[in-house]
Amino acid sequence: MLKVKGIFERKLAKFNLEDCIIEGIEFMDNEEFEEFSKNLLEDRDFIRDRKEEMYIDEGGAVHSLLALNMGSGDGILIDSQGFDYARYTNYLPNIKPYIDNHRAMVVDKIIEEATNNSSNGSRVVYFDEIEERIRILKIEPQKLPSEKEINNDLKGIQDEVEGLFECIYLDENCILVCNEEGKINGMELNRRVGNDIIAGPFFIVGDSRNGEFISLTDGQVEEYKKEFSEIQEFTGDEPEAQPWMEFREFEF
Repeated sequence: MLKVKGIFERKLAKFNLEDCIIEGIEFMDNEEFEEFSKNLLEDRDFIRDRKEEMYIDEGGAVHSLLALNMGSGDGILIDSQGFDYARYTNYLPNIKPYIDNHRAMVVDKIIEEATNNSSNGSRVVYFDEIEERIRILKIEPQKLPSEKEINNDLKGIQDEVEGLFECIYLDENCILVCNEEGKINGMELNRRVGNDIIAGPFFIVGDSRNGEFISLTDGQVEEYKKEFSEIQEFTGDEPEAQPWMEFREFEF
C-alpha cells in the first residue's frame, strides 16, 4: 500500500494539462507548508517578491513558482497572475525527488559538455556555472529558521540582510551572512553567535572551495535549523548588543 495526497475532480472527461515552467522554489518545512496550504488566499512576501516571474508566455506555457515541503516532498505550484497571493494553484504530491533528479541531471550535463569541449578531457566546473540561485537558511528575529532560494548575486544577498553585508565563517563549509551595520542602524536583536549578538536578519549559506556561495545540503540545513531553533529574547542592555568601532593607529 502506498499513501499519497491528491485532489479528485468529479466526472472529468479528460485532464486539461498545461505546460509549466518552474522559475523558482520556495523551500518550506512541514509547519510552514501546512500553514500556507490552509491559507492560500493570503498575501505572501515570497510571492510578492517574485510575482513578475509568474506569467503565461506566447507559447501558452505557465511560468510559475513552486512551494516545496522539504519534509514530505509535496509541492504547490503557484501562478499569482500579478497578485501577491496564490491565485492559481496545483498540488503536486511527492515532487521533491523529481526536482532533485532534475537538478542532478543539469549538473551532469554541464560537466559532460565542459569535458567534451576541453583539450585534454578534463575541466574544472565552478559552482557559479551551475547555480544562479542558491538554497539558504534564513533566520529572522522572533521567527524560526526557514529555507528559501535566493539569487546568487549582490542584490539577492543584500535584500536578505536589508543592506550592506558581512560574512562570518561558522565552519569550513558554511558562512553566516548578516547586516554589517545592524547594530548601528538599530535593527532588532536576533541570535547569539559565539561571543556576539547578531542584529537584524541573517542567513546561512554554503561555501565552495573557490570562495563562492553555494546551496546548503540537507544535512547542513538540519544542523543549523537545530542550532538556531531557539527564539532568543534580549533587553538591549547586553554589552554585546552595543555598537562598537575599532580604531587602529599606524606609524608611517
